[in-house]
Amino acid sequence: MQREYMIQFRKKRGLSIQDMAKKCKISKTLLEMLEASEDVVTHPNIAERVRKAYKLTEKQYEGLMPEHHRKSSPNYNPDLYREDDFDYARFAVSTGWSGTHFM
Repeated sequence: MQREYMIQFRKKRGLSIQDMAKKCKISKTLLEMLEASEDVVTHPNIAERVRKAYKLTEKQYEGLMPEHHRKSSPNYNPDLYREDDFDYARFAVSTGWSGTHFM
């Protein structure tokens, strides 16, 4: 389901998706994705910029973020994916690339 309130806000002001993306300081593609589906979420810092540009309510603002960043959520845990807790051992690193592809 689309975030109609965002689309209506933008259209009432005669702004294109590109203009609104500039106002939010995000890419046009991300803004298209955010408007197109309530299932799409983004980082809280980006959500805050979108909130200010669109003048969103607290509930609408929280809907832009993952559940663990929503203060009203029982699963609220903003430190869930902090880098110091990240398990780098789960990822393989390729050392075979020489870096000469662009020369």
